[in-house]
Amino acid sequence: MVSVSGYLIGSQQAGRMPLPPPAEHDWWYQFYFATERGKAGYEKYTRDFAKLIWKTASPKWNFDDATFDRSAAAFDNPDHVAVVIHNYRWRMGIAEGEAKFDDFEKRLADAPVITVPTITMEGDANGAPHSEPAAYARKFTGRYAHRLIKGGIGHTCRRKRRGCSPRRLSTWTASHRRERRAQRVARISRAWFVAICIALVRRPGYNDDINVVPSCPDRHRATARDSLWFSANSAADDLARVWQLSAADLGHLTIAVQGGFITGTLIFAFHGLADRFAASRIFAVCAVLGAAANAVMAQFADGIDEALMLRFVTGFALAGVFRSG
Repeated sequence: MVSVSGYLIGSQQAGRMPLPPPAEHDWWYQFYFATERGKAGYEKYTRDFAKLIWKTASPKWNFDDATFDRSAAAFDNPDHVAVVIHNYRWRMGIAEGEAKFDDFEKRLADAPVITVPTITMEGDANGAPHSEPAAYARKFTGRYAHRLIKGGIGHTCRRKRRGCSPRRLSTWTASHRRERRAQRVARISRAWFVAICIALVRRPGYNDDINVVPSCPDRHRATARDSLWFSANSAADDLARVWQLSAADLGHLTIAVQGGFITGTLIFAFHGLADRFAASRIFAVCAVLGAAANAVMAQFADGIDEALMLRFVTGFALAGVFRSG
């Protein structure tokens, strides 16, 4: 879904709530339309009124008369004035809506979240009343992105403007499809890899050889392993909100751990480190390394790129913790 000016679900309940004086001032014509004089004035000066709103809402758009006239032809509809007046009066609760839609209105009055993938757009010179993106970002629980369209863009993004064109939007949709495929691959990869890990850990005799750490109870070893492995998963919702990550990005964080684990396992096996150093030393060094990578990610990582690198290091460290534990 593409939404210009953010989360636009309104209701009569919301319309009855008073706003700060500057915001009420911006909505002056809403109160004007609540009067019979306002209705008569809009009917008499429809085009002049619309042109004033265009200039107010998009102060940096130097449109010519020909551009305005192409849209103004729609005002010749005999129902136009009645529809506009009823719309604004309904918002203020002084006009009734269609009774058959009351159930839908009640649901919309709860300001439901939007679950489908969504992109919201806002012009950098929007003169119309509008909310800041941060005020409605949490209303979109699916994949979400906000675009500030620069270049003196007002309330309505103009056709073929960079970032607003159908080609740009279709590109974003194609990107979403690719990410959905990546999510499926990530889920399959995780399931496959976890199954292998479980099979290895539970293989008879795996923990009965010379490399077992006798001074570390099994429950402590399991805690050391699992806390490092699943730490990012436990904070997935917070990471997605703060860094605006998609589900595919979260999957990549998990895959980064697996990639580091495989790399570490190969290096440990190739160099025979388990035979050259005491298991307790390998365990301790790798546990500290993994914990340090987690701490650095929590305190200093600013985005997905740093997080992927640090999760890879964590996976590398886990190769030593799992083998020694």
